[in-house]
Amino acid sequence: MAINTSKLYTILQNFVSSVKNVQGAIIVSSEGLPLVSYLPSVGVEDENVSALSTIMSSIGENISSEFNQGVVEQIYVESEKGLSILSTCGVDAMLFVITSEVNKGVLLMEIQRIIPEIKATMEGRNWGNYIGVS
Repeated sequence: MAINTSKLYTILQNFVSSVKNVQGAIIVSSEGLPLVSYLPSVGVEDENVSALSTIMSSIGENISSEFNQGVVEQIYVESEKGLSILSTCGVDAMLFVITSEVNKGVLLMEIQRIIPEIKATMEGRNWGNYIGVS
């Protein structure tokens, strides 16, 4: 089944545009390939971001496995000037979000709100339109 990249692009564009201080987002396949991205203010190539996502995922899986913590759902790196979050979107994909200074609680809530729509689109199902909260 073909992935509706146009719909995924619209989901990411709406998400980045509506959530304050989100700089970009990319959906990466489980193999580490960029599926679709909306990175207007990041200044980094899709392939570099997807490679970093894969590295983060691998490290997270190793840590989780070492401590018998189950399946990794989310990994985040909090830096002096921002936050990078990698979230599982089902078996086949991951969502990587890049932000500048942001309210972490609101961001995590918005990521949890967008993931079902990404999953549904990846599976070829319909889902409501994403409307974020700033």
